[in-house]
Parts: sequence; C-alpha cells; structure tokens
Amino acid sequence: MKKKDPNKPKKPVYKRVWFWILMFFVVCGIIGTVSAPPANQTDKTEENTNQQQQEEQSEESAKDSVDVAKEKDTRIYGLMKSAEARFNGVSKNMESGNLLDIYDDCKNASSMLSEVYGQIGDFKTEANKEYVQYAQFYAATLSTACDNIVKYVDKQEMKYLSEAKEDIQNANSFLQQAMLQRQAYLLDSGLTTEDIEAQDAQFE
Repeated sequence: MKKKDPNKPKKPVYKRVWFWILMFFVVCGIIGTVSAPPANQTDKTEENTNQQQQEEQSEESAKDSVDVAKEKDTRIYGLMKSAEARFNGVSKNMESGNLLDIYDDCKNASSMLSEVYGQIGDFKTEANKEYVQYAQFYAATLSTACDNIVKYVDKQEMKYLSEAKEDIQNANSFLQQAMLQRQAYLLDSGLTTEDIEAQDAQFE
C-alpha cells in the first residue's frame, strides 16, 4: 500500500480514493439479501419439482431424507447468511473514509469469505450439489470483490472498482440461483413450504 506524503497538498474530496469507494457502494447498493424467493416463485418451484419427481423416479436413491436435508440446509444457509453479514459490514466500513481501515477490513473479509467457500463444500451431497455450487459461487465472488477493492486502495486504478462492481452483480445472480436451488432441494427431500418457513425462522 502506498505511503502518504505529509507535505503533499490535500486533494479535493471528489479526487480522494475513499470518496470513490463510498460512491461505488452507493451506486451498487448493498449485496442482495439472503432470503427465500417470493411465494409465487416458491409455488412454481414446488410445481416444477413435483413434475420432475414424476419424470425421474430412477433418481430416488440420490435424494436426502427430510432430517438430512434440514441439517445440511441449516449449515449451508447459515454460512450464506454469515457471508452476507460480513460483506455488508465491509460496505458500512467504507463510510469511515480511513483507507487503512478499509484496506485491512477488505483483506480480512476476503479471507473469511474464502473460508466460508470451503465450509459450504463440507455439506455437499449428491442431492444438494447444485445448491452448494451456487452458494460457493456466492461466497467466492464476494471474496473476489473484496480483493479488487484492496487492489484499488493499493494501486488507485479505477479498473479495480469496475471489476468489484461486476463481482457484486455476479454475486447477486449466484445468490438468486442458490435460493432457487435451495427451494428445489428442500422440496425434493420431502419438506413442505411450511417446513421451509420454519427453517428460515431460525435465522430471523
């Protein structure tokens, strides 16, 4: 990270690194919330899942039991919520304008999110592999966004903020896919929509 010259005149606010980082988060918005799809989407997913069950009876052996699905989902969903909270903490820290704090926080967040990526994989089964895959993509892409913010603070090149913006957009897409795959996995494992709501209530 570059050292500041104490004798160098102060830059106008609009030319300071922290200002552009803050504006970046204002424009991008905070990362999408980890939550279940709307009710109509849930119904659609349930309908599609029921149809798939009829067409793919040969895959019964690959399904997880209700108890296993609940346990796996609690772990995976909980890790996704942790990733969401950590990255939202990064965005709030941008308001301080302290580059050293931003730099350190993003480095620490990137490391934590990389760990979450690995931990999610520990709960992979044949039945939930798509859910796990998108949940891991979500955590990994948030980690990459933090890495690009660190690079921006270090090198002060706008391309890294652009790459971080793209990372956040991709993370939101992965999040949406993960939530849809979660619904499909839980319904396919025998949970009802009421059971899934009870699962969600653990994290409220």
